[in-house]
Amino acid sequence: MRHAHVVLSVLFVLQTSVFAQSGWFPQPSGTINWLNSVHFVNANTGWAVGSYGTVLKTTNGGTTWEAQPPPSTGILRSVYFTGVDTGWAVGVGGIFKTTNGGASWITQAVSDNGFYSVRFVNAHTGWTVGPGSEFLPGVVVKTTNGGTTWSWQATWEGVPVSVWFVTVSTGWAVGWGMILETTDGGATWSSQPSGTMNRLGSVCFVDANTGWAVGQSGTILKTTDGGASWVGQSAGTSYLLTSVFFIDTDTGWVVGGEYSVAGLILKTTDGGASWSPQPGGTLNQLESVCFVNASTGWAVGQSGTILKTTSGGLVWADEPQLNNDPLPERLQLHQNYPNPFNPSTEIRFETPSSSHISLRVFDLLGREIENLVDEELMPGRYQATFDGARFSSGVYIYRLEAGRFALTRKLVLHK
Repeated sequence: MRHAHVVLSVLFVLQTSVFAQSGWFPQPSGTINWLNSVHFVNANTGWAVGSYGTVLKTTNGGTTWEAQPPPSTGILRSVYFTGVDTGWAVGVGGIFKTTNGGASWITQAVSDNGFYSVRFVNAHTGWTVGPGSEFLPGVVVKTTNGGTTWSWQATWEGVPVSVWFVTVSTGWAVGWGMILETTDGGATWSSQPSGTMNRLGSVCFVDANTGWAVGQSGTILKTTDGGASWVGQSAGTSYLLTSVFFIDTDTGWVVGGEYSVAGLILKTTDGGASWSPQPGGTLNQLESVCFVNASTGWAVGQSGTILKTTSGGLVWADEPQLNNDPLPERLQLHQNYPNPFNPSTEIRFETPSSSHISLRVFDLLGREIENLVDEELMPGRYQATFDGARFSSGVYIYRLEAGRFALTRKLVLHK
């Protein structure tokens, strides 16, 4: 059963970036090398790659990370796996593949300038993009046989930096003020109106219509018509945004940062209409973010930084130091929101004193299906995320216990 990482936080503490007081917590990477990309195939198994050919792997959700043989000595910029055994890493030097989970790598294509991003839709079909050469500033390269052979599809004056496909036919690439779309697997690409000259460094789509691109100067663009039109969204910052990841049309995260606001994490639950900063507890720039569900995700970046959250990164902050709000007077369990929901919902509760808190979810037969909180908490206001993606539609009970006191409410999962 999954435990949500739910902690008390004071707003002042959030601003000073203390790990123990945030919804994100650090994991031991064992390296100080810059990490550029992270990818997980499930809640336990994932990889991170970076400078000097760094490849790290975890099989326990990041509790421990082990260094794997480097495919090259150059910078690795992107990693993508189609299963626990088969994956690719790209960067300076070329394209590299493993069929044993990263225990060994083979070189599939050589490029002095390297590649920036790699994406597969199945074990056979994938694309990578990069700077090309002196005479070919930007390229897209495709394989249909798992990388045994790669063919150059297109070149541009601009350099594509990130690529994303939703099917074997439909995909996008972004770069310097550039958004390109293909509907024939990359045989042809057409420009889309980005409305910006800023460098776009990351693109993510949840289906053939809905996607986002992020980049310099706090740029966030969204489309709901497959890229025929893109609309700017307010990030609330003018700093560099390096990576975007959505799990559905509503819920997503962006990471980045530079200078005094390194370690920047933003989250939205309304498709990007509004973005809220999350305390990452690091002064290091973040380069990549990946989630496996609404609660569990990782972000990696400068100086070997690896952060994980099991609560969607959320913190319900009490602010007595700044506005003199009193601490809760009694144990309270609020109605979850939204309700009905699909697939995730937030549950807020309050405790007036230090106590061992348990927050669990049951089906109507009284069987426990999820243990969200099971820990000693200080007085304060808290928030936990229940992800119902694995469960069927219906009515469930959530129960808050503190000592000899208990409160229950109903929630409705509607798919």
